[in-house]
Amino acid sequence: MGTNDNGDVVGGSGDCGVFNANTGLNLVALHALLWHNGTAINLGNLKGTGEGAGILAFNVNNEDEVVGFSDTLNNASFHAFLWTGETGMLDLGTLHSDDIGSAATGLDDEGNVVGLSLDSTFTPHAFLRPKGEAMIDLNTLIPSDSPLFLLQACSINSRGELTGLAIENSTGDLHAFLATPSSSEAVSDSSAATEQGESSEGRKVVLTENARSQLQKLLRFHLPGVQPTQPQ
Repeated sequence: MGTNDNGDVVGGSGDCGVFNANTGLNLVALHALLWHNGTAINLGNLKGTGEGAGILAFNVNNEDEVVGFSDTLNNASFHAFLWTGETGMLDLGTLHSDDIGSAATGLDDEGNVVGLSLDSTFTPHAFLRPKGEAMIDLNTLIPSDSPLFLLQACSINSRGELTGLAIENSTGDLHAFLATPSSSEAVSDSSAATEQGESSEGRKVVLTENARSQLQKLLRFHLPGVQPTQPQ
């Protein structure tokens, strides 16, 4: 799924299955793997078996830190993870306590992680997790009058610039986005977010009902581990 400048590769291993639109693979992902120096390393799990949403690694940085998602205990949910050789697989949790699940899809060499967290309405929220800190809903960091709702952050570079997927609130049209920090310290220091108000847990940004309806029709919630219900 991902590689770094050292030729290390991450992905998954498991059983053959029907095409999974969430991962883009014909695979029941039972193990998240890092291929390093010719050896496949099993990254472990978050107490799940992989038979729910799955256990899959998405990306690796030049420090051999890996991100992805894993089923949790009894496959009840799936959470974003950050793996390092020193700590193993760390559960990054979700943006809000009532979120359904999360997945990490990108990281930089400093260990800042990006991805998505699904709220209780199955709406994905793009997140940034500065190294060692809590997830931040990127929708709380963009101008309040922005026409876009940020669904997923896919990648982050060494300058803290983020790319991802957004939806236009008024029309439901999907857009790629590039988000640029307002200062060079915006990624490494998240204090600016807390200075403006409460934490992400208390500052939920809600997608408009029209855009959410369009999102259901357009994506069918084809996001990691999510099995959609048919829109009414």
